[in-house]
Amino acid sequence: MNSVKKVFAIIVLLAFLGGGSYAVYLAINGTRENDIEPVANVSDEGVELLFGDLGTDLKYLTSPSTVDYGVVKYPSAVVSSQKELSFEGEVNGSQLTVGTFTTEDTVDKVMDFYIGKFGKDYKSGSINGQAGSTDYKYVTSEDEDAPVVIIYRSVDRTVIHLAKPGLSS
Repeated sequence: MNSVKKVFAIIVLLAFLGGGSYAVYLAINGTRENDIEPVANVSDEGVELLFGDLGTDLKYLTSPSTVDYGVVKYPSAVVSSQKELSFEGEVNGSQLTVGTFTTEDTVDKVMDFYIGKFGKDYKSGSINGQAGSTDYKYVTSEDEDAPVVIIYRSVDRTVIHLAKPGLSS
């Protein structure tokens, strides 16, 4: 579960920079009482982000659809228009690559697709924020270095984050 939380935390923090849900990160890590504020240095090429003991140096991917995430891209998914949500870089000393895609299909349909791709060793679950916030689903396998897929509904599209530790383009 640590790799899922790490990937999720980075995605949520980057979404926060673009107006996303900061409260979700605080809820899953139990740090609401600590009042930790992120510090970000953002450029056109990437972002350096410091949040408590989490440090990142991320570069935006120029062609997220061409990267091997260790699991296939959902068939009808297209690259997200939010370039800051597709990146590669170092997160607390570990390499991480994330591509963000969207589709009109339902969260359940996308979940079923990825459960099938991970096979019998898959594990899945939900990460819920505070009341009324987005319900984030994830699919991965028991292997700590396995890709992580995070799926949620945003307005009229399903968002899919494909994340693989240790990749570099």
